[in-house]
Amino acid sequence: MRAEAWAPASVGNVAVGFDLLGHSLAGPADRVRVERIPAPRVEIRAIRGAGASLPRDPARNTAGAALIALREALGLPFGFALEIDKGIPFAAGLGGSAASAVAALVAANALLERPLPRAALYPFAVAGEEVASGGRHGDNVGPMLLGGLVLAGRDRLVPLPLPWPLWCLVLRPSLALETRRARTVLAAPYALADFTAQSERLALFLLGLERGDLELLRAGFADLLVEPRRAPLVPGFAQVQRAALAAGALGASLSGAGPSVFAWFLGRAEAEAALPAMRAAFAEAGLASEPLLSPVAGPGRGARGVRCLSTRARAPAVPIAEALLAGLAPDGGLYVPERLPQPRAGGSGGGDRDSTSSRRACSRPSSRRTGSARSCPRSAARPSPFRRRSGRWTGRASCSSFSTGRPAPSRTSRRASSPPPGGGCALRARRFCCWSRPRATPGRRWPTPSTASPASGSRCSTPRGG
Repeated sequence: MRAEAWAPASVGNVAVGFDLLGHSLAGPADRVRVERIPAPRVEIRAIRGAGASLPRDPARNTAGAALIALREALGLPFGFALEIDKGIPFAAGLGGSAASAVAALVAANALLERPLPRAALYPFAVAGEEVASGGRHGDNVGPMLLGGLVLAGRDRLVPLPLPWPLWCLVLRPSLALETRRARTVLAAPYALADFTAQSERLALFLLGLERGDLELLRAGFADLLVEPRRAPLVPGFAQVQRAALAAGALGASLSGAGPSVFAWFLGRAEAEAALPAMRAAFAEAGLASEPLLSPVAGPGRGARGVRCLSTRARAPAVPIAEALLAGLAPDGGLYVPERLPQPRAGGSGGGDRDSTSSRRACSRPSSRRTGSARSCPRSAARPSPFRRRSGRWTGRASCSSFSTGRPAPSRTSRRASSPPPGGGCALRARRFCCWSRPRATPGRRWPTPSTASPASGSRCSTPRGG
Protein backbone atom coordinates (compact mmCIF):
# COMPACT_ATOMS: atom_id res chain seq x y z
CA MET A 1 0.00 0.00 0.00
CA ARG A 2 1.32 3.40 -0.98
CA ALA A 3 0.18 6.98 -0.60
CA GLU A 4 1.58 10.38 -1.54
CA ALA A 5 0.94 13.79 -0.02
CA TRP A 6 2.33 17.29 -0.22
CA ALA A 7 2.58 20.21 2.21
CA PRO A 8 2.97 23.89 1.28
CA ALA A 9 5.47 26.44 2.49
CA SER A 10 4.45 28.75 5.32
CA VAL A 11 5.18 31.99 7.15
CA GLY A 12 5.85 31.33 10.82
CA ASN A 13 5.35 33.75 13.73
CA VAL A 14 3.63 36.40 11.53
CA ALA A 15 5.66 39.05 13.37
CA VAL A 16 3.65 39.32 16.56
CA GLY A 17 2.87 35.65 17.31
CA PHE A 18 6.18 33.98 18.07
CA ASP A 19 5.73 30.18 17.89
CA LEU A 20 1.93 30.74 17.82
CA LEU A 21 0.82 32.21 14.48
CA GLY A 22 1.44 31.06 10.94
CA HIS A 23 -0.16 30.95 7.52
CA SER A 24 0.40 28.77 4.48
CA LEU A 25 1.73 29.93 1.11
CA ALA A 26 0.79 29.00 -2.43
CA GLY A 27 3.95 27.99 -4.28
CA PRO A 28 6.78 25.65 -3.24
CA ALA A 29 5.88 22.42 -1.48
CA ASP A 30 7.41 19.19 -0.19
CA ARG A 31 6.11 15.84 -1.45
CA VAL A 32 6.46 12.56 0.41
CA ARG A 33 5.60 9.07 -0.80
CA VAL A 34 4.92 6.56 1.96
CA GLU A 35 4.73 2.80 1.60
CA ARG A 36 3.34 0.53 4.28
CA ILE A 37 5.81 -2.26 5.07
CA PRO A 38 5.47 -5.37 7.27
CA ALA A 39 8.53 -4.56 9.38
CA PRO A 40 7.66 -2.48 12.48
CA ARG A 41 10.04 0.39 11.73
CA VAL A 42 10.38 3.64 9.80
CA GLU A 43 12.96 3.89 7.03
CA ILE A 44 13.90 6.65 4.58
CA ARG A 45 14.78 5.29 1.17
CA ALA A 46 15.50 8.52 -0.72
CA ILE A 47 15.70 12.30 -0.31
CA ARG A 48 15.67 14.27 -3.55
CA GLY A 49 15.89 17.95 -4.32
CA ALA A 50 17.41 19.00 -1.01
CA GLY A 51 19.74 21.99 -1.10
CA ALA A 52 21.76 20.52 1.75
CA SER A 53 22.57 17.06 2.99
CA LEU A 54 19.63 15.99 5.14
CA PRO A 55 19.89 13.02 7.55
CA ARG A 56 18.60 9.64 6.37
CA ASP A 57 18.36 8.43 9.96
CA PRO A 58 14.59 8.51 10.71
CA ALA A 59 15.11 9.65 14.29
CA ARG A 60 17.04 12.72 13.07
CA ASN A 61 14.77 13.54 10.12
CA THR A 62 11.56 15.52 10.68
CA ALA A 63 9.46 13.25 8.48
CA GLY A 64 10.89 10.09 10.04
CA ALA A 65 10.53 11.39 13.60
CA ALA A 66 6.90 12.32 12.96
CA LEU A 67 6.06 8.81 11.77
CA ILE A 68 7.97 7.25 14.67
CA ALA A 69 5.80 9.28 17.05
CA LEU A 70 2.67 8.19 15.17
CA ARG A 71 3.63 4.50 15.33
CA GLU A 72 4.43 4.60 19.02
CA ALA A 73 1.24 6.46 19.94
CA LEU A 74 -1.04 4.12 17.98
CA GLY A 75 0.93 0.93 18.63
CA LEU A 76 1.00 0.01 14.94
CA PRO A 77 2.29 -3.49 14.11
CA PHE A 78 3.59 -2.36 10.71
CA GLY A 79 6.02 0.30 9.54
CA PHE A 80 6.55 2.91 6.84
CA ALA A 81 9.13 3.52 4.12
CA LEU A 82 9.55 7.11 2.87
CA GLU A 83 10.71 8.89 -0.26
CA ILE A 84 11.01 12.67 0.18
CA ASP A 85 11.04 15.24 -2.63
CA LYS A 86 12.07 18.64 -1.26
CA GLY A 87 10.51 21.61 -3.03
CA ILE A 88 10.97 24.19 -0.26
CA PRO A 89 14.44 25.77 -0.02
CA PHE A 90 16.62 24.71 2.88
CA ALA A 91 17.05 27.14 5.83
CA ALA A 92 14.95 29.84 4.15
CA GLY A 93 12.41 30.52 6.91
CA LEU A 94 9.57 28.98 4.87
CA GLY A 95 8.84 25.92 6.99
CA GLY A 96 10.75 23.37 4.93
CA SER A 97 11.41 21.03 7.86
CA ALA A 98 7.80 21.17 8.99
CA ALA A 99 6.48 20.51 5.48
CA SER A 100 8.26 17.16 5.23
CA ALA A 101 6.80 16.06 8.57
CA VAL A 102 3.26 17.13 7.64
CA ALA A 103 3.35 15.55 4.18
CA ALA A 104 4.67 12.26 5.63
CA LEU A 105 1.94 12.18 8.27
CA VAL A 106 -0.87 12.93 5.83
CA ALA A 107 0.32 10.16 3.49
CA ALA A 108 0.83 7.64 6.31
CA ASN A 109 -2.56 8.51 7.79
CA ALA A 110 -4.20 7.48 4.51
CA LEU A 111 -2.67 4.01 4.94
CA LEU A 112 -4.18 3.40 8.39
CA GLU A 113 -7.17 1.13 8.88
CA ARG A 114 -9.00 4.04 10.50
CA PRO A 115 -7.44 7.35 9.42
CA LEU A 116 -7.26 10.04 12.08
CA PRO A 117 -8.87 13.48 11.75
CA ARG A 118 -6.48 16.05 10.36
CA ALA A 119 -6.22 17.96 13.65
CA ALA A 120 -5.26 14.73 15.45
CA LEU A 121 -2.01 14.65 13.46
CA TYR A 122 -0.89 17.92 15.03
CA PRO A 123 1.07 16.55 18.04
CA PHE A 124 2.98 14.11 15.81
CA ALA A 125 3.88 16.91 13.37
CA VAL A 126 5.15 19.03 16.27
CA ALA A 127 7.29 16.10 17.43
CA GLY A 128 8.85 15.92 13.98
CA GLU A 129 9.46 19.67 13.78
CA GLU A 130 11.23 19.56 17.15
CA VAL A 131 14.03 17.52 15.59
CA ALA A 132 15.02 20.41 13.32
CA SER A 133 14.26 23.47 15.44
CA GLY A 134 15.04 22.23 18.93
CA GLY A 135 11.72 23.44 20.31
CA ARG A 136 8.09 22.32 20.31
CA HIS A 137 6.06 24.82 18.32
CA GLY A 138 3.34 24.50 15.71
CA ASP A 139 3.35 27.85 13.94
CA ASN A 140 4.40 26.12 10.70
CA VAL A 141 2.75 22.70 10.91
CA GLY A 142 -0.61 24.15 11.96
CA PRO A 143 -1.33 26.15 8.79
CA MET A 144 0.08 23.33 6.67
CA LEU A 145 -2.50 20.99 8.15
CA LEU A 146 -5.50 23.32 8.02
CA GLY A 147 -4.62 26.01 5.48
CA GLY A 148 -4.84 29.78 5.83
CA LEU A 149 -4.00 31.65 9.03
CA VAL A 150 -3.88 29.50 12.18
CA LEU A 151 -3.25 30.00 15.87
CA ALA A 152 -1.21 26.99 17.01
CA GLY A 153 -1.50 26.33 20.73
CA ARG A 154 0.19 23.68 22.80
CA ASP A 155 -2.43 21.03 22.05
CA ARG A 156 -4.93 22.59 19.65
CA LEU A 157 -5.22 24.50 16.37
CA VAL A 158 -7.53 27.49 16.00
CA PRO A 159 -8.27 28.76 12.46
CA LEU A 160 -8.40 32.56 12.35
CA PRO A 161 -10.72 34.67 10.17
CA LEU A 162 -9.42 36.74 7.28
CA PRO A 163 -12.00 39.47 6.64
CA TRP A 164 -10.03 40.95 3.72
CA PRO A 165 -8.44 39.44 0.58
CA LEU A 166 -4.92 39.87 1.98
CA TRP A 167 -1.81 39.03 -0.03
CA CYS A 168 1.63 38.15 1.25
CA LEU A 169 4.87 39.07 -0.50
CA VAL A 170 7.90 37.03 0.59
CA LEU A 171 11.47 37.85 -0.43
CA ARG A 172 14.01 35.06 0.01
CA PRO A 173 17.61 36.37 -0.04
CA SER A 174 20.57 34.31 -1.17
CA LEU A 175 21.40 33.41 2.42
CA ALA A 176 20.84 30.34 4.60
CA LEU A 177 19.89 30.69 8.26
CA GLU A 178 19.11 27.54 10.23
CA THR A 179 16.39 27.69 12.87
CA ARG A 180 18.63 26.33 15.64
CA ARG A 181 21.14 29.14 15.11
CA ALA A 182 18.41 31.77 14.99
CA ARG A 183 16.97 30.53 18.29
CA THR A 184 20.28 30.82 20.14
CA VAL A 185 20.08 34.63 20.07
CA LEU A 186 16.84 34.43 22.07
CA ALA A 187 18.40 32.78 25.10
CA ALA A 188 18.92 35.98 27.13
CA PRO A 189 16.01 36.93 29.44
CA TYR A 190 13.44 39.56 28.44
CA ALA A 191 12.23 42.49 30.48
CA LEU A 192 8.70 42.17 31.83
CA ALA A 193 7.74 45.49 30.23
CA ASP A 194 8.70 44.17 26.79
CA PHE A 195 6.63 41.05 27.33
CA THR A 196 3.62 43.15 28.33
CA ALA A 197 3.96 45.37 25.26
CA GLN A 198 4.20 42.32 22.99
CA SER A 199 1.08 40.81 24.59
CA GLU A 200 -0.77 44.04 23.88
CA ARG A 201 0.18 43.91 20.21
CA LEU A 202 -0.86 40.28 19.88
CA ALA A 203 -4.24 41.12 21.39
CA LEU A 204 -4.69 44.05 18.99
CA PHE A 205 -3.72 41.89 16.02
CA LEU A 206 -6.18 39.11 16.85
CA LEU A 207 -8.96 41.55 17.69
CA GLY A 208 -8.40 43.38 14.41
CA LEU A 209 -8.88 40.11 12.53
CA GLU A 210 -12.00 39.22 14.49
CA ARG A 211 -13.62 42.66 14.12
CA GLY A 212 -12.37 43.37 10.62
CA ASP A 213 -10.62 46.52 11.88
CA LEU A 214 -7.55 47.45 9.84
CA GLU A 215 -6.36 50.06 12.32
CA LEU A 216 -6.21 47.50 15.12
CA LEU A 217 -4.42 45.08 12.83
CA ARG A 218 -1.81 47.67 11.86
CA ALA A 219 -1.30 48.68 15.49
CA GLY A 220 -0.59 45.10 16.50
CA PHE A 221 1.54 44.11 13.48
CA ALA A 222 4.91 44.59 15.18
CA ASP A 223 7.40 42.32 16.94
CA LEU A 224 9.11 43.81 19.96
CA LEU A 225 10.70 40.63 21.31
CA VAL A 226 12.19 38.36 18.64
CA GLU A 227 12.72 40.58 15.60
CA PRO A 228 15.18 43.03 17.27
CA ARG A 229 17.51 40.15 18.18
CA ARG A 230 17.28 38.29 14.88
CA ALA A 231 17.42 41.28 12.54
CA PRO A 232 21.26 41.56 12.69
CA LEU A 233 21.48 38.02 11.27
CA VAL A 234 19.88 39.19 7.98
CA PRO A 235 21.83 41.95 6.20
CA GLY A 236 19.54 44.63 4.79
CA PHE A 237 16.48 43.55 6.78
CA ALA A 238 15.74 46.99 8.21
CA GLN A 239 15.90 48.59 4.74
CA VAL A 240 13.60 45.94 3.25
CA GLN A 241 11.11 46.39 6.07
CA ARG A 242 11.07 50.18 5.63
CA ALA A 243 10.55 49.80 1.87
CA ALA A 244 7.56 47.50 2.45
CA LEU A 245 5.94 49.84 4.97
CA ALA A 246 6.54 52.86 2.73
CA ALA A 247 4.76 50.99 -0.08
CA GLY A 248 1.63 50.57 2.05
CA ALA A 249 2.20 47.21 3.73
CA LEU A 250 0.08 46.44 6.78
CA GLY A 251 3.21 45.04 8.40
CA ALA A 252 6.51 43.35 7.56
CA SER A 253 8.88 41.12 9.47
CA LEU A 254 11.02 38.00 9.26
CA SER A 255 9.33 34.87 7.99
CA GLY A 256 9.89 32.30 10.70
CA ALA A 257 13.52 32.37 11.80
CA GLY A 258 14.55 34.15 8.59
CA PRO A 259 16.29 35.08 6.41
CA SER A 260 13.15 35.50 4.24
CA VAL A 261 11.17 38.70 4.80
CA PHE A 262 7.42 38.87 4.36
CA ALA A 263 4.89 41.70 4.14
CA TRP A 264 1.09 41.77 4.10
CA PHE A 265 -0.85 43.89 1.61
CA LEU A 266 -4.53 44.54 1.01
CA GLY A 267 -4.36 43.27 -2.56
CA ARG A 268 -2.17 41.62 -5.15
CA ALA A 269 -1.61 44.87 -7.06
CA GLU A 270 -0.25 46.60 -3.94
CA ALA A 271 2.11 43.70 -3.28
CA GLU A 272 3.42 43.70 -6.84
CA ALA A 273 3.97 47.47 -6.68
CA ALA A 274 6.11 47.10 -3.54
CA LEU A 275 8.32 44.35 -4.98
CA PRO A 276 10.91 46.52 -6.83
CA ALA A 277 11.70 48.68 -3.81
CA MET A 278 12.04 45.69 -1.49
CA ARG A 279 14.34 43.83 -3.90
CA ALA A 280 16.44 46.97 -4.34
CA ALA A 281 16.89 47.17 -0.56
CA PHE A 282 18.29 43.64 -0.46
CA ALA A 283 20.47 44.40 -3.50
CA GLU A 284 22.02 47.36 -1.66
CA ALA A 285 23.06 44.91 1.07
CA GLY A 286 24.72 42.73 -1.58
CA LEU A 287 22.05 39.99 -1.59
CA ALA A 288 20.04 38.74 -4.53
CA SER A 289 16.47 37.78 -3.66
CA GLU A 290 13.67 35.66 -5.05
CA PRO A 291 10.03 36.78 -4.62
CA LEU A 292 7.04 34.66 -3.71
CA LEU A 293 3.52 36.09 -3.95
CA SER A 294 0.60 34.27 -2.33
CA PRO A 295 -2.79 34.92 -0.72
CA VAL A 296 -2.61 34.87 3.05
CA ALA A 297 -5.47 32.36 2.88
CA GLY A 298 -3.03 29.86 1.41
CA PRO A 299 -3.54 26.19 0.61
CA GLY A 300 -3.98 23.39 3.09
CA ARG A 301 -6.38 20.57 3.79
CA GLY A 302 -9.44 21.63 5.74
CA ALA A 303 -9.43 25.29 4.66
CA ARG A 304 -12.08 27.33 6.37
CA GLY A 305 -14.85 29.54 5.14
CA VAL A 306 -17.07 29.73 2.09
CA ARG A 307 -15.63 30.33 -1.35
CA CYS A 308 -17.52 31.90 -4.22
CA LEU A 309 -17.74 30.79 -7.85
CA SER A 310 -18.63 32.83 -10.91
CA THR A 311 -21.99 32.12 -12.53
CA ARG A 312 -20.18 31.98 -15.88
CA ALA A 313 -17.83 29.29 -14.55
CA ARG A 314 -14.74 30.76 -16.24
CA ALA A 315 -13.11 32.41 -13.21
CA PRO A 316 -11.39 30.63 -10.29
CA ALA A 317 -13.05 30.32 -6.90
CA VAL A 318 -12.23 33.08 -4.41
CA PRO A 319 -12.87 33.56 -0.67
CA ILE A 320 -16.19 35.16 0.12
CA ALA A 321 -14.50 38.30 1.47
CA GLU A 322 -12.72 38.84 -1.84
CA ALA A 323 -15.97 38.19 -3.74
CA LEU A 324 -17.77 40.82 -1.70
CA LEU A 325 -15.09 43.41 -2.45
CA ALA A 326 -14.88 42.56 -6.16
CA GLY A 327 -18.61 42.48 -6.88
CA LEU A 328 -18.26 40.91 -10.33
CA ALA A 329 -15.95 38.09 -11.32
CA PRO A 330 -13.19 38.70 -13.91
CA ASP A 331 -15.25 36.83 -16.51
CA GLY A 332 -18.20 39.19 -15.99
CA GLY A 333 -20.28 36.74 -13.97
CA LEU A 334 -21.81 37.17 -10.56
CA TYR A 335 -20.17 35.56 -7.54
CA VAL A 336 -22.36 33.00 -5.76
CA PRO A 337 -21.40 30.72 -2.83
CA GLU A 338 -19.72 27.47 -3.68
CA ARG A 339 -21.65 25.77 -0.89
CA LEU A 340 -25.20 26.56 0.16
CA PRO A 341 -26.58 26.41 3.72
CA GLN A 342 -29.07 23.80 4.87
CA PRO A 343 -31.41 24.48 7.80
CA ARG A 344 -31.62 22.06 10.68
CA ALA A 345 -34.41 19.54 10.92
CA GLY A 346 -37.05 20.13 13.59
CA GLY A 347 -38.16 23.35 15.24
CA SER A 348 -40.84 25.74 14.09
CA GLY A 349 -40.75 27.39 10.74
CA GLY A 350 -43.71 29.73 11.07
CA GLY A 351 -45.60 31.34 8.23
CA ASP A 352 -43.94 33.55 5.65
CA ARG A 353 -44.74 35.27 2.40
CA ASP A 354 -43.16 32.67 0.17
CA SER A 355 -45.00 29.62 1.45
CA THR A 356 -47.30 29.67 -1.58
CA SER A 357 -44.40 29.56 -4.02
CA SER A 358 -42.83 26.73 -2.05
CA ARG A 359 -46.00 24.71 -2.32
CA ARG A 360 -46.16 25.36 -6.05
CA ALA A 361 -42.60 24.26 -6.61
CA CYS A 362 -42.87 21.15 -4.47
CA SER A 363 -46.50 20.26 -5.14
CA ARG A 364 -46.81 19.41 -1.46
CA PRO A 365 -49.02 21.05 1.16
CA SER A 366 -47.28 23.29 3.68
CA SER A 367 -48.34 23.63 7.27
CA ARG A 368 -48.05 27.18 8.56
CA ARG A 369 -48.82 25.99 12.04
CA THR A 370 -46.04 23.48 12.43
CA GLY A 371 -43.68 24.40 9.61
CA SER A 372 -42.81 20.72 9.30
CA ALA A 373 -44.11 19.85 5.83
CA ARG A 374 -42.41 22.47 3.66
CA SER A 375 -40.15 20.10 1.79
CA CYS A 376 -39.82 18.55 -1.59
CA PRO A 377 -40.68 14.87 -2.18
CA ARG A 378 -37.03 13.85 -1.86
CA SER A 379 -36.02 15.72 1.26
CA ALA A 380 -36.88 15.47 4.93
CA ALA A 381 -39.39 17.83 6.55
CA ARG A 382 -37.72 20.95 7.80
CA PRO A 383 -38.56 24.53 8.77
CA SER A 384 -37.51 27.71 7.04
CA PRO A 385 -35.29 29.72 9.40
CA PHE A 386 -34.66 32.58 6.96
CA ARG A 387 -36.74 35.60 6.04
CA ARG A 388 -36.91 38.11 3.22
CA ARG A 389 -35.93 41.57 4.42
CA SER A 390 -35.74 44.93 2.68
CA GLY A 391 -36.46 43.41 -0.71
CA ARG A 392 -33.42 41.07 -0.61
CA TRP A 393 -33.19 37.40 0.16
CA THR A 394 -31.16 36.77 3.27
CA GLY A 395 -30.93 33.05 2.86
CA ARG A 396 -34.55 31.87 3.02
CA ALA A 397 -34.73 28.13 2.43
CA SER A 398 -37.30 27.04 -0.15
CA CYS A 399 -37.59 24.73 -3.09
CA SER A 400 -38.32 27.42 -5.68
CA SER A 401 -35.85 28.61 -8.29
CA PHE A 402 -33.71 31.74 -8.28
CA SER A 403 -31.72 33.64 -10.86
CA THR A 404 -27.95 33.68 -11.17
CA GLY A 405 -28.12 37.18 -12.60
CA ARG A 406 -29.62 40.24 -10.93
CA PRO A 407 -32.25 39.42 -8.27
CA ALA A 408 -35.66 38.91 -9.86
CA PRO A 409 -38.30 41.24 -8.38
CA SER A 410 -41.12 38.70 -8.11
CA ARG A 411 -41.68 36.86 -4.84
CA THR A 412 -43.26 33.85 -6.50
CA SER A 413 -41.46 30.76 -7.66
CA ARG A 414 -40.16 30.89 -11.24
CA ARG A 415 -40.00 27.86 -13.42
CA ALA A 416 -36.56 27.03 -14.80
CA SER A 417 -38.01 26.51 -18.28
CA SER A 418 -38.20 30.30 -18.85
CA PRO A 419 -35.31 32.73 -18.27
CA PRO A 420 -35.76 34.97 -15.21
CA PRO A 421 -36.12 38.74 -15.73
CA GLY A 422 -32.91 39.35 -13.82
CA GLY A 423 -30.84 37.53 -16.44
CA GLY A 424 -28.63 34.49 -15.94
CA CYS A 425 -29.74 30.90 -15.44
CA ALA A 426 -32.63 29.73 -13.32
CA LEU A 427 -31.34 27.42 -10.62
CA ARG A 428 -33.60 25.29 -8.51
CA ALA A 429 -31.89 25.32 -5.16
CA ARG A 430 -32.11 26.94 -1.79
CA ARG A 431 -32.34 30.69 -1.86
CA PHE A 432 -29.04 32.14 -0.76
CA CYS A 433 -27.15 35.22 -1.98
CA CYS A 434 -23.46 35.68 -1.31
CA TRP A 435 -24.02 39.37 -0.55
CA SER A 436 -26.65 38.63 2.11
CA ARG A 437 -25.42 36.97 5.26
CA PRO A 438 -27.78 34.52 7.03
CA ARG A 439 -27.65 34.09 10.74
CA ALA A 440 -25.20 31.44 11.86
CA THR A 441 -26.82 28.29 13.18
CA PRO A 442 -24.65 25.92 15.25
CA GLY A 443 -24.26 22.52 13.71
CA ARG A 444 -25.40 23.52 10.23
CA ARG A 445 -24.10 21.29 7.48
CA TRP A 446 -23.13 22.38 4.00
CA PRO A 447 -23.96 20.42 0.85
CA THR A 448 -21.60 20.01 -2.06
CA PRO A 449 -21.48 22.51 -4.97
CA SER A 450 -23.26 20.03 -7.23
CA THR A 451 -26.51 20.55 -5.32
CA ALA A 452 -27.08 23.88 -7.09
CA SER A 453 -27.30 22.70 -10.68
CA PRO A 454 -29.36 24.15 -13.56
CA ALA A 455 -32.77 22.54 -13.85
CA SER A 456 -34.33 21.94 -17.25
CA GLY A 457 -37.81 20.99 -16.08
CA SER A 458 -40.35 22.25 -13.63
CA ARG A 459 -39.88 19.67 -10.90
CA CYS A 460 -38.16 20.63 -7.68
CA SER A 461 -34.45 19.78 -7.49
CA THR A 462 -33.81 20.63 -3.87
CA PRO A 463 -30.76 18.70 -2.57
CA ARG A 464 -31.29 15.71 -0.39
CA GLY A 465 -30.34 15.27 3.21
CA GLY A 466 -31.55 18.67 4.44
